[in-house]
Amino acid sequence: MTIQSSKQEAESNRADSGEISSLAAVLNDPKRLEVLAATALLESPPEESFDRLTRLASDILDAPVALVSLVDNEHQFFKSQVGLPDPWAAQRATPLSHSFCQHVVASATPLIVAV
Repeated sequence: MTIQSSKQEAESNRADSGEISSLAAVLNDPKRLEVLAATALLESPPEESFDRLTRLASDILDAPVALVSLVDNEHQFFKSQVGLPDPWAAQRATPLSHSFCQHVVASATPLIVAV
C-alpha cells in the first residue's frame, strides 16, 4: 500500500508540475502579453460601457459577483467589477495566486464556479 501510494503521489506531482509549467508558459507568452498591452486596458480607469456590461451579466446570471478581468503574467486587473469586496474592489486587482481567470487563459475553456 505504501509503495502504491508513493507511486500515485509521484505521478500526481509530475502531473501538477506539468500543469504549472504549462500555465506559466501560457501566462508568459510574449505574443499574448504584447496583444494584451496593445489594448491599453491594463491599469486603465473604470469606464461606464464596461460597467454596464458587467452589471448586465450579474443581473442576467443572478450572480453576486461579476468581473471583466485582464490577466498578465503578474496579476489580474479588474477593468470592471460588481459585488467584489474590499480590498479587491478598491485595488481593482489581485495577485495571480488569487486568480481563477489565469486558468481560463491557460485552458482557453470556460470555467464555471458554482456554490
